[in-house]
Amino acid sequence: MKFSFFFLLLLPYTIFVISESNYKFCISQTRTIGRSCQAVQKGNSQIVCVPATDSADCALKFQRKEVDFAIFSAEDALLVSKFINDDVRIIGELRNQDWINETFAFQTVVVVKETYIGGFQSLQSSNYCHPGFGDGQFWTDRVLKQFEATVVPHYCNGILTTVEQEITSLAHFFKSACRPGQWSLDDFVDKNLKKNFPSLCSLCDSPGRCAYSEEFQNSHKEALACLTENGGDVTYVSLQHVKEYFGLIPGFRAKAPAEKYKFLCSDATSQSLGKPCTWINQSWPLVVALKLRKSFPLEIIVAHFSL
Repeated sequence: MKFSFFFLLLLPYTIFVISESNYKFCISQTRTIGRSCQAVQKGNSQIVCVPATDSADCALKFQRKEVDFAIFSAEDALLVSKFINDDVRIIGELRNQDWINETFAFQTVVVVKETYIGGFQSLQSSNYCHPGFGDGQFWTDRVLKQFEATVVPHYCNGILTTVEQEITSLAHFFKSACRPGQWSLDDFVDKNLKKNFPSLCSLCDSPGRCAYSEEFQNSHKEALACLTENGGDVTYVSLQHVKEYFGLIPGFRAKAPAEKYKFLCSDATSQSLGKPCTWINQSWPLVVALKLRKSFPLEIIVAHFSL
């Protein structure tokens, strides 16, 4: 899912002077928020990319004053808050330009057919459409797997690895699915899992690649198309994309009749598409900066993290 970001200033800055020195930006290798190191250092950029293994590593670099600013997801901000002291402050948020007035960066929902009888057990042997995993996915693995963790019984086998148990559980629970992207960071393991559990790719437009057609250039809308056109029974996607796909907001033509689908709530009840019940409400990513800087290149941030 591709994002264009708008920088929303949270704290009042009276000085916007760009100094001659470079600004060290910590970027986590486990996140795709914002841009890559190559992108932010392109040309005569005053931003120097400092790679980190994860958000905790970025927090430690702040402690050692090795970096000047970083971008943390709401999840990461909560995780690293214990590592960051008063030398660091939040100076803004990154917001999608198309959804600038939305309270949350995203809200997750589950959509089922209107004929769905209710309860989680009824999902057994159903057909599952997932937005997928990968570098272009804005959601973290925790968010991407929240629905599965709630409804799918865990298959426990001490011989299998964690990811093997996870995929085995899904294959035993769902009749078929499209769960595209990388299931394991190990390419060999990933390939074998897809070979051994082809049912989890059988609903995809390209089962052999375990991938959607990319007609919409958006994995959430592809998952919704899987639900409405490819025989799916349930999908776990972004609320905003549900509104767009079913034409529930001005400017969007419905791709399918909204009255034939409904939301499955986290308490196992259901509601019409006009009354959303969300599973996760995620706040916008935060821009965090070192207080020692007397000036900060806000216009440079905007240039690099807005399209």
